[in-house]
Amino acid sequence: MTNDKPCFHVYILQSIAYPHRFYSGFSEDYERRLREHNSGKIKHTSKFGPWRVKQSFLLQINKEQLPLRIISNLVLVDLLRKRDCDVI
Repeated sequence: MTNDKPCFHVYILQSIAYPHRFYSGFSEDYERRLREHNSGKIKHTSKFGPWRVKQSFLLQINKEQLPLRIISNLVLVDLLRKRDCDVI
């Protein structure tokens, strides 16, 4: 039996220049997405680059099954809870 569900990376980025800045997101290709963040193409992260991957989780689900943005934000909030950090 073949599993044809796509894989999504839920990721947390940390700014190298501003280590207290974090950004969460999801992508089928998070390495490409990291390059986009670091190139300045992404409005929300362009001011605080360059970025590095702080944490990444691989999920094999249908895009419609779960609200990935909510999951990524919950993971980020959990990671940063009890820390003095800015989330953009």
